[in-house]
Amino acid sequence: MDIGSSFGVWSLPFLKYAQTNGYHVRVLAVDAHPMSCHDLFQNAEINELSSEKLSIINAAVGVKNGYTVLHFPKYASNMGSTGNKNDTRRLFNKEIPVAIVDIDFFTKSFEPQLVKIDVEGIDLVLASRIIRSNIALKVLSVEVTPTNLLNEGSSLLRLIAEEFPFLIPIPKYAENNRTLLRIRLVDEVIEMSNNTRKTNLFFFRDEDLAVKALSLVNYDNQ
Repeated sequence: MDIGSSFGVWSLPFLKYAQTNGYHVRVLAVDAHPMSCHDLFQNAEINELSSEKLSIINAAVGVKNGYTVLHFPKYASNMGSTGNKNDTRRLFNKEIPVAIVDIDFFTKSFEPQLVKIDVEGIDLVLASRIIRSNIALKVLSVEVTPTNLLNEGSSLLRLIAEEFPFLIPIPKYAENNRTLLRIRLVDEVIEMSNNTRKTNLFFFRDEDLAVKALSLVNYDNQ
């Protein structure tokens, strides 16, 4: 399950690897931005990935159901970078209402084995809710920034690490460290995350699975 899937940065390589190597998986991709969902669908078609293996939901994810508003700054694309102002598909200088779906709905309905979370600010909150749902989760990935480590962020990170004691941090500061970081080093991870703009942390419940995943990590082409 890919929460904050954007145009498929994580979903599509994962699905491609599974499809190429004969693994039977399904990917649920969720993103609040309608253009991201559109681009993800197109990217899957371009890469000849099975639509039967990929479900795309246009919604925000939170701790309760509701609605919010997406703001589209002038000339910004769905990735937050400078966009083509003549691209009529882009919705510049507008606001669009979007549904917020409780994270518990997804975990209880789909019971994912792997969850990646990148939702700009409440990653650790959602991750802690997923852990409390007691599903048979094997891998949990969260994006950590100095901002979401403030207040209760560090304690939530420790909560995650208690359940998933094997950790692969990405990106750059890990490039010369191809060994797993254990739970006892979570303070080091917090310190590293405070000194970099964004860090993706991949938590594993099982050591053997973590070691296998580590062998697939390409630090030169993340």
